[in-house]
Amino acid sequence: MDLSPQISCCQARSEYICNHISLLALGADPSLTTIESGSMGTVYKIHHPVTSKAFAVKAFHAADGESIPDFAAAIQHEFSVGAAMANHPAFARSYALLTDAESLQIHLIMEHVPLALLDLLDRAYWTHDDTHCLFTQVLQAVLDLHDSGFAHRDLKPGNILLSTGGHVKLIDFGEAVPLDGNATSFTGTRPYIAPELYAGEVGGYDAAAADLWSLGMLLLRLYLEDDPWDDSSPKDEYFNAFLDNPHALLDGLDLDADIEQAMLILLDMEPSNRYQIRQLWDGKLGHDPLCAVDEAGMLHLPLEFT
Repeated sequence: MDLSPQISCCQARSEYICNHISLLALGADPSLTTIESGSMGTVYKIHHPVTSKAFAVKAFHAADGESIPDFAAAIQHEFSVGAAMANHPAFARSYALLTDAESLQIHLIMEHVPLALLDLLDRAYWTHDDTHCLFTQVLQAVLDLHDSGFAHRDLKPGNILLSTGGHVKLIDFGEAVPLDGNATSFTGTRPYIAPELYAGEVGGYDAAAADLWSLGMLLLRLYLEDDPWDDSSPKDEYFNAFLDNPHALLDGLDLDADIEQAMLILLDMEPSNRYQIRQLWDGKLGHDPLCAVDEAGMLHLPLEFT
C-alpha cells in the first residue's frame, strides 16, 4: 500500500479539521496528552490550533514481524468501518486517516470522548437502573452495527466511552468483520471472548453470536466488582463453576428476573441458543423507560459525569 503523505476524510466538511490538525497529528507536538498506550498503539488528546476543540489521535504501531502492507491494510479497515458509522451518535466519529511515508507512521483522528467506562465502573452511585440504561445504549449501538453488516468482535468495557452527559460511544473497529460469512480468527479480549472461539471449530464461527456472548459478559460485569473469570474456557475453574451452577453467582446480585434470564440465554455455550440481537432489543433490555432522551431522540444516562 502506498504510504505517501495523504489525508483521507469521512466527509467533505472534515477537510477543515484535517488541514489544520495534520501537522500536530504527525509531529512531535509538546501539547499532546497521552490517553492510553498499548501494544497496538498510543492514543493522544490533541486540541485544534484554531478552535481549541479536543480530538483523539491514535498512533498505530506495527506488531513485531508484521509487514507494512498488512499493517496499513488493517488500519485502513478499522478506519473504513468507523467511517461507515460516522453519522451515528453512539459511535466515536473517525475524521481522518493520516499517513507519513518517512516515519511509516499512521494516525487516526477521532472524536474525543472524555470518559472511559472502565474508569467509571467503581463509582459508588451506580444503581441497577443506571446499569440497565447503560446496557440499553450499548445494545442499541451493537444492533445498529449489525444492521450495517458488521460484527464488532471486541466488545468490552474498555471499548465503551461516555460523554459527560451520559451518552455511550462505542470505539475500536480493528477486529470488526462483515456478517456475510463465518469468522475464523481467534480475536477479542479475555474474558469477553466467546467459548466457541477456543474450540477452533472447522468452518469458523458466527461472529454475530460471538458478539452476543460478549454482550452477556458485559451485562454480567456491570453488576460485579470484577470480571468473574479469566477465560470462557473449560480450562478456567471459575468458568466451569459457573457452568455447573450459574445461579450460585447470579442469585447474589439481586437482579430483575428478566435480566437474569437474559444473562443465562446470552451466556449459553451453544451459539444458536443465544438471543438474536433483534430479539434482545425487542425485550426488556432494549426498552428502558428510565433512560433520559435528548433532543435528537438518543438515550443517555440521567446523570452528569465529571
